[in-house]
Amino acid sequence: MIDLSTLFGLFDDEALVVKFLSLFQKEVPLLMVQLENNILEKEPEKANINAHTIKSQLKYLGATDAIKLAESLEHACEPNAGYSVEKQLETLEALKKEITLVLLCTQNWLNGAKIVKP
Repeated sequence: MIDLSTLFGLFDDEALVVKFLSLFQKEVPLLMVQLENNILEKEPEKANINAHTIKSQLKYLGATDAIKLAESLEHACEPNAGYSVEKQLETLEALKKEITLVLLCTQNWLNGAKIVKP
């Protein structure tokens, strides 16, 4: 589920909300692929940055479950955090499921449904 009140509080113009959501729809799936590649290639610094970027975008959408997972993954990907690649990938899989729901909600909103429940 998402809550667009933060986004509407930031942008008083619905066209800007539409622009943000459209960019979110395009950018976050790409960031998720990069994040997975970073984890698999054992690049914790890049993985940490991508997880942080995803978390930050999710905060504008009030997607609390996804935010928690992105934050957990961000910390797990900190250099020298001591988390295994397997644990990072496990958290990533849970985040993918939440991101799928968020993308569905944002697409529904963009399609004019204005209903933000999957």
